[in-house]
Amino acid sequence: MFSSRYRYGQETDRKFAPFNQLVNTPNRTSAAAFSRYLNGEILADSRSLQWSDLYVRHCRFPRVVDRFLVPATAEPHISCTIVGSAEFLERDPGGRWLTHHIRRGDIFVTRSRTPYEVRFRSPAGEELETIAIHVGIDSFRTALEAIYPGNASACLTLFGAEASPSRGKER
Repeated sequence: MFSSRYRYGQETDRKFAPFNQLVNTPNRTSAAAFSRYLNGEILADSRSLQWSDLYVRHCRFPRVVDRFLVPATAEPHISCTIVGSAEFLERDPGGRWLTHHIRRGDIFVTRSRTPYEVRFRSPAGEELETIAIHVGIDSFRTALEAIYPGNASACLTLFGAEASPSRGKER
């Protein structure tokens, strides 16, 4: 998820070296290519299962991540913290940082036309592990129609439809 300059404190293990630091991160990418720009170790990836319209990844992150660019995807991105905690900051590039204190069980739902930056710091021994899910737009719309008959368009706007980019956090 994140920018082109990093500071890892005492971290020296190259397995955590971000792809983002080694390649230019685009402003937008696809759900299939999103894992190339993650700033952590991918522990499991659904790619081998060849699911249609669904990408699921289990990721572990270093204790400190500084200014990492998260490319936008057309597909909704759901991230659930399953291990750890952190002071987590996000912003539009060059904007004002918004701070969240995240912990196990927190869920972020993101769908935006623009990339955003994050940085975070976890206490020692509380490094973050997440499940990251991208749901194809057609599947997401079908699920919304099943839950909110006749209101899927309004729900897509709420969750960041192309005409109204936004990010949200739920607990």
